[in-house]
Amino acid sequence: MLDLSASTCYRILQTLMKYSWVEKGPGGHYELSFGVLPVLFKLQKHSYGLGHAQEILNGLSNETGLSCKLSIRQGNEQLTLIRAEAPGPFAVTGKIGARFPLIEGSVGAALAAQYTDQEIQELLDLCPQDDLPEKKDPKILWDAVGQVRKNGVAVNLQQNRWHICAMSSPVQLPGGETAAALTLIGFEKDFSQPKRSRLKKSLENACTKL
Repeated sequence: MLDLSASTCYRILQTLMKYSWVEKGPGGHYELSFGVLPVLFKLQKHSYGLGHAQEILNGLSNETGLSCKLSIRQGNEQLTLIRAEAPGPFAVTGKIGARFPLIEGSVGAALAAQYTDQEIQELLDLCPQDDLPEKKDPKILWDAVGQVRKNGVAVNLQQNRWHICAMSSPVQLPGGETAAALTLIGFEKDFSQPKRSRLKKSLENACTKL
């Protein structure tokens, strides 16, 4: 026990919320927010910041020719924290700050693969969106989680609401805990079998730099 009064705990929580380290989640409980992300990652030669992460995403996008994004878990949702657009004239895009059900897509698989099967099943059961492909057919999520656990990445080829393709890999802390998911986004031709090994190598290399 911390042996702190309720008023002291409240003031500490208010300070953490002010700097986006903590947010009030569903049901009134408090949880870590995206503002704490910089202190979760390994320190680099210079002080870590989202600007550093943005540089890595920009480099990944230029190397692969695809859009990419960094997502974290917030409660039972995934949040797009930062992204980089593909260098070409056409790209699959999305908004920073966009939220999706945690179990959705390759991002969901990369974030959820660290959990037990029981915890993943609970996430499936709690998801309120019945039109979600993973909700209609949980095998989509289980197969993707299996990909991450076996190969380190999950590939989703149009098995989503937007009919786009994506490849995601977990960004792990030194202790092995997943802090975020890094994702490449494109069209089906971008993820043809001959290209996947190269994309996987580029994606995993970027994850080690975060």
